[in-house]
Amino acid sequence: MDNMETIIEKLMSVDGSERLSLQVVSLIGVGGIGKTTLAQLTYNDVRVQEYFELKFWICVSHSIDTAEIAKGILKGACPRGGQLDSMLESLKEMISERKFILVLDNVWEVNLSQWDTLKNILRFGCHGSKILLTTRNKRVARMLDCLQEDIQDIGVLPDEDCWQILSSIAFFGRREPERAKLWDTGKCIASTCDGLPLAARVLGILLRFKSSLEEWKNVMTNEIWELHDAEVDLYPHLHCFSYCGIFPKDSYIMVDTLIQCCMALGYLGSDKGDGSMELRGREYFNSLTMLSFFQVEEADGKVHMVERGKLPRGKKEDKY
Repeated sequence: MDNMETIIEKLMSVDGSERLSLQVVSLIGVGGIGKTTLAQLTYNDVRVQEYFELKFWICVSHSIDTAEIAKGILKGACPRGGQLDSMLESLKEMISERKFILVLDNVWEVNLSQWDTLKNILRFGCHGSKILLTTRNKRVARMLDCLQEDIQDIGVLPDEDCWQILSSIAFFGRREPERAKLWDTGKCIASTCDGLPLAARVLGILLRFKSSLEEWKNVMTNEIWELHDAEVDLYPHLHCFSYCGIFPKDSYIMVDTLIQCCMALGYLGSDKGDGSMELRGREYFNSLTMLSFFQVEEADGKVHMVERGKLPRGKKEDKY
């Protein structure tokens, strides 16, 4: 929460310098460290919501694209034809003399000409408008004119904090004698999270449904992110997840289409002609959704390929 308060303070500060007429605040850290989560908590904080007249969230996922960002901000107000000049003019009119916050989530690269075009339009906003950036690369933040003092480095968690996250999920509803039996093994598992809260959360959910010490030890001794033969028996749904690595991050795909692809590749077992493969595929998909690997657009049944951190690696002979 200290990080969040620091970020909110930076977002709500007003610098008198013309050089900072469009201030960029950056969250830097490795994948799975919680940059997007922290940005969401900050963005949704009531103080931030009340301070800025306009609020925009754009998931970039790769490089700055002026047209795509303008289109994302304008949404229904986007002019017909989608010509860049007309979109930029509409964007200029929308933000002119109004204080806004623009979140650019998960920026990997910067095209300076694209950024300069976008920046020149965003400067028409009211003084005090801010950009909140999340990226893994400090160089990206500096290229987007972020000053060193506005870079917030989100470091990895100590093992004890990972254990707190993991145990709070895995031990939910368990009695004290059962917790004591699993405690030491659980702490060893937490030490494999590499300080990543996402990894601790995923393992916590996985362990929550394993009741015996032997099952917990099996998780500790098996590298669940590598799909060797023994592990496919234990975690068959991860083969389907591995297949999803062929889709670009932040793309969308119909759930039924994803299940049919996994069926065609033989990841859902044999076809008995009774619909069991589709049912099994739905069960695997629900398990992966529960583990936060997917986000689902309930209205149209689409899967949103969100931040995946470590993708499980298939065997060498796997072909996708």
